[in-house]
Amino acid sequence: MQAAPGFTGGVRPRWRTRRAAHAMGEVLRWLGRIAVGLLVLVLVLAGGAGSAHAGARSAVPQRFPPGPWLTDIRIQGPEADGSGAFPHDPALPALSARPDARGRRVDARQTAFLARAALSHPLPEWWQSVPGVRRFTPVPSASIEVLEADAWNLRLWFMDRGWLDCTVRLEVETDTSIWGRWLHRRVPDAARRATYVVDTGERWTVRDVEIDGLDTVHRPLRRALRQAVEVEPGAYDGDARARTEAAFVAALSARGFSHPYVASVLVPHANTKSVTVLFHLDPGQRATFGALEVVGLSAVDQERISRRVATRVPEGERWDASRLVDIEAALDRLPSFAQVEVAPGEMAADRTVPVQVTVSEADPGGWSPIVEIASDPTFYALEVGARYRSDVVGAQLATFEASAATGYRTFPVPFGPDTFWGNHGPVGRLDVGSEVFVRPLAGVSLVVEAEGDLEPVRANNMLTAAVRGGVRLRSRSALEVTITPELALWQSFAWPAQTELWSAWFVEPGDPPLPPMQGRHRTAFRPFAPGAMVRLGLHWVETDQPMLPTQGGELHVDAVPYGVAGTDPFWRVELSARRFVRLGSPRWVLVPRLDAGVFRFHDPRVASVPQLRFRLGGGTSLRGFGVGQANPPGWDGGPNDLRIGGNVLALASTELQFEVWPRLHVFTFVDAGRTWESVTDRVDPESGVIEPGVRLSTLLPSAGLGVALPTPVGRAALSGAIRLREETELLNPPTLATIHFVLVHRY
Repeated sequence: MQAAPGFTGGVRPRWRTRRAAHAMGEVLRWLGRIAVGLLVLVLVLAGGAGSAHAGARSAVPQRFPPGPWLTDIRIQGPEADGSGAFPHDPALPALSARPDARGRRVDARQTAFLARAALSHPLPEWWQSVPGVRRFTPVPSASIEVLEADAWNLRLWFMDRGWLDCTVRLEVETDTSIWGRWLHRRVPDAARRATYVVDTGERWTVRDVEIDGLDTVHRPLRRALRQAVEVEPGAYDGDARARTEAAFVAALSARGFSHPYVASVLVPHANTKSVTVLFHLDPGQRATFGALEVVGLSAVDQERISRRVATRVPEGERWDASRLVDIEAALDRLPSFAQVEVAPGEMAADRTVPVQVTVSEADPGGWSPIVEIASDPTFYALEVGARYRSDVVGAQLATFEASAATGYRTFPVPFGPDTFWGNHGPVGRLDVGSEVFVRPLAGVSLVVEAEGDLEPVRANNMLTAAVRGGVRLRSRSALEVTITPELALWQSFAWPAQTELWSAWFVEPGDPPLPPMQGRHRTAFRPFAPGAMVRLGLHWVETDQPMLPTQGGELHVDAVPYGVAGTDPFWRVELSARRFVRLGSPRWVLVPRLDAGVFRFHDPRVASVPQLRFRLGGGTSLRGFGVGQANPPGWDGGPNDLRIGGNVLALASTELQFEVWPRLHVFTFVDAGRTWESVTDRVDPESGVIEPGVRLSTLLPSAGLGVALPTPVGRAALSGAIRLREETELLNPPTLATIHFVLVHRY
């Protein structure tokens, strides 16, 4: 290092040395003071904690606020019995207006569950049912002022639903549950349980319905508002009251009133224990469409969307809120927009109202993982991969999506003189698709898709390749119809290791031996076939959430009115329908399901294509049987029968779900279904064997229990089922009980 001017290298002046020493001494003195202060603080805190909690065995976790703490909240009737997590409560009536619903314990429990919306405390409903998770949840302070305010809000909640004589009594006591005792050992008398005892009394009936404000609108609108009333004299129905308010808002908004005011109150008549439902209407001023504002996108994309939407809401035209609903539904069809809101802005002095289109999230797509797992006693499969999606909001709205997955699948054979692992091999999937929206607001788009699929199925490997292109129409956000011509290629083959197994297990005796896929007493399959078809698809999906729906439904129809395999024409139709019905509460959901399908060549004597046949069984269909094991009658159930699916499919299922907590469902189910070779009995032209058609006596029923949990990569479900009917004709019947585990991306 070069020395400073005027000084010899390596020699520092004395004043600089003294300053450095002085600075070092000051630093050491300050560090000493800080250390002494910290030591004193620790001793003080330790002494204070020891004196305040001398009887505590260990320190209370720091996540808890100063006690006492509120560890439990209950809403129940005055005659509730049982101190467990689910108290029997016949005294709390149901919200439903059905006369047969009053007094049922499940309805009372659902009323208590819904009434929690009036409370300000963060304790969730599953807090009471799963004590094990309490120690991982923050605990609020037990504030008497807040609890008393909630008691008043709870009384208003019941009064607003027709129980005008309702009284609510607040009881605060020491929590003696497992969680409360755990806290009590650390800080005595710090855990509190709040119980709201609700005595609703008799629910008042509806004597009359009145509408205040009808004189402010014209006669045609007045008549439409009267027809929109769903509240009727008799039993009080809160849902009908809410629907009437929504209908009033829609009717006024559709006739030029951009900001109508609608409210309702209950006017009591104490002498008759009845109420008058009084609706207040203030339509406001008629308005016209103002400027269009699009926010949430780039400037270029906002301009392009504005040009498409502006024709629906031209400036100066009379206000019509139904057009806003149409625009929102149209933009919701675009996969680029995760959430769209179309709402009126503030009315200007000239009575013009701007239309605000807000895209709260423009989802660009990107990469996402694919993980699918399935297993049962005779089937194990694992697939992993990735999916990529890119959305373009430019001169042309378009989306591109590609997904690829690979894995391994095996069908173990647990019986026979030489037990072996049966057929096994790699599985792979590749899907590429693009959609271009020609008329976005009308829901018309062009689609091009290509797919490849390789999977092993019972000592056979099936390869499918297809490419299709056509038109897709989305008339509404939940419904889409697709018309796509398709070219396909189907091939079946065996790996070398499988051929060695066939020589000992899968060769039909004879002279010479018949090929394994064309043996006697089993369906003959063609190993290779090109195909062409016209595919019609109809899909309706309208559920409240993708993984564990509680309401809504699904309908999927895949129809091939005409297709050819080689030179042989065929037709094929497959239908799947599912409905989610709340049983008075989002926690109880009934899920009926129906699947059906028919596939047939015009000439039933030709060799079939296994890729076009229906397979049934497994954790996502007929849960009492293994994957693809619900084969047509005549199948012996053993590894020497290479039958793959059937030409006819039928499945009926009823499932009852209960929400233990928001991310965990338990369910019970009953399934019944099967595949058959044909709808009616027919004679095999090669063997002369009669193949039975669809008969209810050959259905395969099963019942069981399960648990479902949504995960970041899909819906995981574990279920166990028992077959309810023994298959007497099977030479190798499957096990009576079956356990399935599946991890899939959809329900």
